Amino acid sequence: MEVPGEGSTFRNVFYALGYALGEGEARRGGRTTAPPEAHAVPSDAAAEPATEAAAAALGAAAGAWLITRLFRPRRVNWPRAVAAGIAGTALMKMAETIEDRLRVQASDGSREGSALAPAATVDGLGPGGGTESEGLETQARASHAGATAPLPIEPMDYAAGIATAAAYGAILYPRLPGSPTTRALVFSALEAAASGVGGTFGVLRRVAPGLALPLEALAPPGLHGRGPLPTLAFGLGLGLYRDGTDDDA
Repeated sequence: MEVPGEGSTFRNVFYALGYALGEGEARRGGRTTAPPEAHAVPSDAAAEPATEAAAAALGAAAGAWLITRLFRPRRVNWPRAVAAGIAGTALMKMAETIEDRLRVQASDGSREGSALAPAATVDGLGPGGGTESEGLETQARASHAGATAPLPIEPMDYAAGIATAAAYGAILYPRLPGSPTTRALVFSALEAAASGVGGTFGVLRRVAPGLALPLEALAPPGLHGRGPLPTLAFGLGLGLYRDGTDDDA
């Protein structure tokens, strides 16, 4: 005999039980399949690039500080620095004049060869034969006269030479080996090798931005854009520098 309401009660109980089981399964599935939050990148892994960048910046700062300490400027013998800067700049100007003359002589030889060919073949009777040769000769004479003329005295070149000699005496002279002439020639070789990257002091300034160079506000030290021969000539004049210590001999 069926109890009144028994079927409805059992149906309600099983319905509630099934609903509860369905909710639990859905929640469990939601926890396992919620990928954005569950599979996020750990905070330690995300912080690794920032940590490496901070370590690199700290290492660069420490290296720059160490180089600045190692290359701390020494006392400059100013009379010697001025004399060495002027002498080195004058020798450098002479070397540049010699280079220009050799270059003009080489170009004159090639122009004379090209100018004699039309004169010999057409004897000045061809169309433009004599006129072309005369024009080439006039141009060669003008360039030769310009190259043999003495170079004008440019105050900024001599100011840069004195600033280079002062920076050399404060930074590099006490730290290079050998006699004063040997040190100056070593510096000129370094300057020629580093001409493409801003010179010796340009390289030092990039690795140690806090490096103080004397007379930097007056003129930038260094032989910017000079060839090997003028740079070597400047080194010969720079050999006049002495700082007055016992190791100048």
